[in-house]
Amino acid sequence: MDVHHEEVMSAVSKTVGAVRDFWRADDFPYFLITFKQYEHERGSGDGSQFTNAFWIYMSRLDSLSGYLPILAHEAFHEWNPGRMGIMSGSERERISWFWEGFTRYYGSLLVYRAGLMPLSEYLDSINFGLRKLPGSNDPNDRGRLIALWLDGRIRKDSNHQSSLDNVMFDMVHEADKPLTEARILDTAGRYLGPDSRVELDQIVRSGAQITTLDDALGACAHASMEELLAFDLGFDFEASTAAHNVIGVRRDGLALQAGLRDGQILTGWSVDRNEPDKAAKFTVQTNAGGKTKIEYYPKGKMITVPQYHLDSGACRTP
Repeated sequence: MDVHHEEVMSAVSKTVGAVRDFWRADDFPYFLITFKQYEHERGSGDGSQFTNAFWIYMSRLDSLSGYLPILAHEAFHEWNPGRMGIMSGSERERISWFWEGFTRYYGSLLVYRAGLMPLSEYLDSINFGLRKLPGSNDPNDRGRLIALWLDGRIRKDSNHQSSLDNVMFDMVHEADKPLTEARILDTAGRYLGPDSRVELDQIVRSGAQITTLDDALGACAHASMEELLAFDLGFDFEASTAAHNVIGVRRDGLALQAGLRDGQILTGWSVDRNEPDKAAKFTVQTNAGGKTKIEYYPKGKMITVPQYHLDSGACRTP
């Protein structure tokens, strides 16, 4: 990361400030942010949230701008779910699509609204999530898509008088009620027409597919269905990088063909998430104590997914 401290402070202040401005709150005595840089391994960064504090772990090869949505995401958690009411343990798992998925949605959106992310990059982040969804079993990925759909549907049903923002504000203002799935759906339903309320219930409770996204980003962009190569590493990347051991190598996957095996010690990696045309690079420790570098292109099967395209001449802020 080749930026000056002043640039970092400015970007961080604007990002945290965008979240506080969204919630119309500034009742924190301080917010500590610590950066820990690695010498290599682009794309291996992460973050951890603490009380009024956030640590960012990132490679020196990564740009700061790519981590601002993560920072906004973690700051947003102070309200979602932190200030939305008491949540039971069983309900917490059940509604992760909301408190995690919706926070993922707002992480990028608020950075874009703050002028720290160009519209084209914001659309790229949305398209990234749409390309990832067909191969994901993560309810939080689906939650981000639900937020995108719901934001667009509320704007359409209310003739652009309301948005998903109104739902989030109501959830905080009524924090004396337990945070449950039923309450989330009831709150969103205030801003939807009858047909949309039924559709939302089916999407959340029955797992119905989301089929219409054309109006979700307003005049800024239009969606079209495209056939693309799926991004498929052929093993459980998240579990493997967390354990620093290769886990979940599939028999039919490219990882096996390239030389990755379950149980290998994973000492390094460089992965462009959801970019099948960019080589994924891994370093594993051999039984003899040496290191082996493994590289391959994570190209999966063809998938059909919606993708957004910029309409710069007709855009307005979401």
